[in-house]
Amino acid sequence: MGKITNEQIHKAFEVGKKIYLNQISLNEGTESLTNMGMKKSSGLDYIYAYSNLIQGKLFTRTINSYGTEYYLERIYNENETNGLKTALLFLYQHIEYYEKTSGAAVKTGRKIYQKFYDLVKDDFGETVFPNEVDADQKYSEGKTRQVTVNSNERNQLARQECIEHFGLICQVCDPIGSFSEKQHKNQVNKTQGV
Repeated sequence: MGKITNEQIHKAFEVGKKIYLNQISLNEGTESLTNMGMKKSSGLDYIYAYSNLIQGKLFTRTINSYGTEYYLERIYNENETNGLKTALLFLYQHIEYYEKTSGAAVKTGRKIYQKFYDLVKDDFGETVFPNEVDADQKYSEGKTRQVTVNSNERNQLARQECIEHFGLICQVCDPIGSFSEKQHKNQVNKTQGV
């Protein structure tokens, strides 16, 4: 029971599909894959991968890149654009999950995602209505990115020197409170709803 062969992957797809459609039991499907020389744990991974791809659910186990491409190709051929869009949701969640937990980039997975996304990207802009969304669906949070923001504080000494030199005269309102012209224009805009 060494490397998973392409023939085993093809069989695992068919078995996963039959189990998903309740045509055979999980035990029967797993046994048929182990009889081909596949480890039971690997067989289960490929079986569950089918179910999760079809439903667009997060799956935390990994199948190899050939298996991923093969599954996506078959799903696209059998279920067309909507089936592939759902499967891509699974793949995207899986990539984000794996990168977050392992700290490693999933370059091949992203290439596969992009290849199949390009086939259906024009259909991703469709409106999704609330009654079309499964409320029980679980989604991964996604990758966390650190964002740095610069915040500038006003230099009070420079402000005071400007006020002493130019005074508190606004070109819009003439002399008024302790606003500099820029501050006062912003305050006026806020009160006018601009």
